[in-house]
Amino acid sequence: MVGKYLKDIGVKKGETPQTWYHDKEDPREEKWAKQRLIYGFDDRETWSLDHTFCLWIYERLMMFKEVNIIDTDFHKYEFKGREITFTECIEIMLEGFRIGIEGHDYKEDKYEKIDDAFKVFALCHSELWW
Repeated sequence: MVGKYLKDIGVKKGETPQTWYHDKEDPREEKWAKQRLIYGFDDRETWSLDHTFCLWIYERLMMFKEVNIIDTDFHKYEFKGREITFTECIEIMLEGFRIGIEGHDYKEDKYEKIDDAFKVFALCHSELWW
């Protein structure tokens, strides 16, 4: 299944680890079903774990942005020589993780945005609650 936030950016069925090679005739389906019962996910999510993480965190950050009740301009962080707000952190992460969802044939500036998303996540992850 592809959720709302992923659909909104053009992700389709077959483009997420949970839907890669989803065919009842595939002999691996039984193994994957067992893994999902035990772990809650199957090993397809590890084939491209960076991509899986971008999918997972992007959806949750979008919802966080929509439903949180905190002042996201209160906390400030130093990043790349300038002060940014938590609001800006969220936007940097969303942009970078969205790029990470799009694919792997990036130009250098896109790699930088993905790296920035992970660096900003490391800066502000402790504020991702309300």
